Order: sequence, then structure tokens, then C-alpha cells
Amino acid sequence: MANIFSRISSRKSERTQEELTMQYKRQLMEALSIDKLNDAWQIAKKEVEEEEAQKEESEHKRLSLAVK
Repeated sequence: MANIFSRISSRKSERTQEELTMQYKRQLMEALSIDKLNDAWQIAKKEVEEEEAQKEESEHKRLSLAVK
């Protein structure tokens, strides 16, 4: 009888460990996805800022040539 409870307990422990492992993997994948999104956002933001700076610079040059 004790042997049956031992097996049940062992199986439950294995399932619990598997569930925890899967939960950890899901959370890790979410964190990596969020990190990748954050990286992509930072890159896109930098590109937009550089593009805006170039537009302002070319507009400034255009205006300074128009004034001369």
C-alpha cells in the first residue's frame, strides 16, 4: 500500500516538475520576445531620429541658400 502512494507521489512530483519547467520556458520566451521588441523599438526610434535630423539639416541648408 505504501508503495502505491510512493508511486503516485513520485508521478505527481514529476508532473509538477514538468509543469514548472514548461512555465519557466514560456516565461523565458516571453521575456526574450519583449527584449527583442524593445531592441527593435530602440533601433526604429534611432533611425527615425536620424532621418528627422537629416531632414532638418537639409531644410536648414535650403533656407540658408535661399537667403543668400
